[in-house]
Amino acid sequence: MTPDEKDREILSVLRDDARISAKALAAKVGLARSSLRDRIARLEKAGIIRGYRADIADASLAAFACLLVKLKQTPSPQVVKRLERLPEVTRCLSLAGEIDLLIDIRAESLARLNQIRDQISNFPEVAETTTAVVLRQEI
Repeated sequence: MTPDEKDREILSVLRDDARISAKALAAKVGLARSSLRDRIARLEKAGIIRGYRADIADASLAAFACLLVKLKQTPSPQVVKRLERLPEVTRCLSLAGEIDLLIDIRAESLARLNQIRDQISNFPEVAETTTAVVLRQEI
């Protein structure tokens, strides 16, 4: 599915405020609520909208890390499917070169971050992982 201009408008509003009500979103993008719900359902089904998350401003409440993953074999779509089910995984990039995946993880605590890292490291397709805990976001 390729999003059209109205879909991109919906996605833009949701990026700014994922908690916006359907009524307010429909008014903002100029659609009836039923049309908006249909479009959002299609975007979710197509995997374009993968979830709705809270962006926690207080860094003391969360732990952030980048996980660098080498896979035993690429491509490995089953790994990506499993990662999509982990709400702490905020981004997964496929890379060219020695590292196959760059995974951003945001967890409520360092202990939870370690659990997620261990879970990913134990995927049968994963050969090696390196964890870089984020100390501070500069930009």
